[in-house]
Amino acid sequence: MGSAKNLAWVSLPFQFFFGGAILAGIVTGMHELWSQLPYDGLMSLIGIGLNGVVYALPAMILAALIGMPLRISPRQREYWFRFAWIVTPLMVCAGILGIYLSYQFGTAVQTQISNSYTPEYTVTSPSQPLHLFSVLITAFGFSHFLLRPKKPVTEGALDHPSK
Repeated sequence: MGSAKNLAWVSLPFQFFFGGAILAGIVTGMHELWSQLPYDGLMSLIGIGLNGVVYALPAMILAALIGMPLRISPRQREYWFRFAWIVTPLMVCAGILGIYLSYQFGTAVQTQISNSYTPEYTVTSPSQPLHLFSVLITAFGFSHFLLRPKKPVTEGALDHPSK
């Protein structure tokens, strides 16, 4: 068994977990920075954490399912091993930029908390199509990230570990 093919399969759960955690942090951080929601105690703390998970977990699962042919099909796998180290960081950067832009081009909504002591405030809601697409692109980049190969990938070198 070659080390490149083992690394591709062994690293998948770690990439999924840590990439999802980073993506959840990015989504949560950007949401908290640009949505301008007021802090209202324990519910805000719970909501802050859940917001990132609600976006990141389904995006990581969908990105893993969409990208599974890259790991299973020999021809796509060899192509991906040659170019993923270039493509995936660009996808992550483009996705993060897209998440940022979704808040810049989002809509401002006037709202008020249910009690009468809090004044009205403006909340920025992200542009949903751009936001969701950007989260998916970022998730795909995180879940399929590979390091640059040390030597050129040869034909048939990256077969599935079961072979």
